[in-house]
Amino acid sequence: MIVLPGIRYRVFWYAISETEIDLQKGIIFTTRSVVPMRRVQSLRTERGPIADHFRMANLKIRTAAGSVSFSGLDRDEADAVCARISQLCLLVLIGVRADGRKELVALADGYRESTESWADLLRDAARRGMHAPVLAIGDGALGFWGALREVFPQARTQRCWFHYADLRVMPTRCSYSAGCGSGW
Repeated sequence: MIVLPGIRYRVFWYAISETEIDLQKGIIFTTRSVVPMRRVQSLRTERGPIADHFRMANLKIRTAAGSVSFSGLDRDEADAVCARISQLCLLVLIGVRADGRKELVALADGYRESTESWADLLRDAARRGMHAPVLAIGDGALGFWGALREVFPQARTQRCWFHYADLRVMPTRCSYSAGCGSGW
């Protein structure tokens, strides 16, 4: 049992980028799986008493087509991988014209609460001809507000009333730990 973790690390390899998760396992017969980030539906960390004793965990990634597993990871590494994958998201920028019609302005892969990801999206929209918004409305995504001040400092801002009321009625630990509870 003591040899197993050492062997696992030698026969198991993975890499995570903004667009995909690439993992390979095996000694004689190797299996390589590449999972597009957009296809990830859920993450689950599993560990039993023996794995817990050795501070190991398995991470299962479910997609629409099935699932892949990271087996025999160090528990802290499994938590870090899970956190990194769950931070990746699709950033969506929607505009509203003067007549009330909504239009999709931009989509981009990015990281939640990342000022740099939002700034890249806004700079790209500006390069494509978008002027500073008259009024920018958003939820509590702190990265969006920082990027908006950087790229379009003249834009007026307003917190989305639906999200504001939802957090006031049903506050969550996550919303306050992320700093969303301040500056409303």
